[in-house]
Amino acid sequence: MTASSQLSHPLRSQRLNQITHEPHSHLDNLVKSHDPFGSPERFSHFVAAQYLFQRDLEKLYNDPQLIKLVPDLPQRCRVEQAVLDLADLQRALPEGDDSIRNKAMGTGEALAWLFVSEGSKLGAAFLLKRMPALGLWLLLAYLSIGMAMLGVILPGLPTTEFVLLAAWAASRSSPRLAAWLENHRVFGPLLRDWKNGGLIARRTKWVASASMLLALTILLLTVDHLPSVLFAAAGMSCGALFIWTRPEKPKAG
Repeated sequence: MTASSQLSHPLRSQRLNQITHEPHSHLDNLVKSHDPFGSPERFSHFVAAQYLFQRDLEKLYNDPQLIKLVPDLPQRCRVEQAVLDLADLQRALPEGDDSIRNKAMGTGEALAWLFVSEGSKLGAAFLLKRMPALGLWLLLAYLSIGMAMLGVILPGLPTTEFVLLAAWAASRSSPRLAAWLENHRVFGPLLRDWKNGGLIARRTKWVASASMLLALTILLLTVDHLPSVLFAAAGMSCGALFIWTRPEKPKAG
């Protein structure tokens, strides 16, 4: 494509996209070659690079002259989000230099850097494909925590199973949430027992069984549709069978 055809697009953003397509594709392929989702450590390196890049440009996002051109510019800065991402990954903030951060730039150069930054915010194709899964794991973790909390006060609704599911989903999406579950006054002991050999305490078994029995009694007294009651009873029986077949103490030796 010739230079004249590159500049024939009506919108400046389209012209910039066309002109920078080749180096952007090269950089995108370079990042992919390092397989940033191959392991948590590799992903943390990727997020650390994002943090350093956003930190270098932080002052541009708060520049009064640039804000006149892009009013929502301060809200677009992703430094704080990158800090939280690194905390989730349990990685210390990397140290950066101020060679670009403190560099005096004209409006054109500053806008060019912002253009590159806005295209780099976790927006590559490989990351967009991965984000829905990460979001679904986190959503599943929060939903499971909510159901576990309801299970504490509602008869018939299991708690242990939802706590285990929440911990499993959190371990795949948010180490910070997983640590919160581990240290929770109610949920923490359940998880520690489970990790210590799939243990379920005798008290937990009795509480769960009593809750299911109470729920089944309520169903028998309030629901006229017998198949529904039998279906619920079958589900509770499976749940009871599961928890009562779990060990209560670690195996000796």
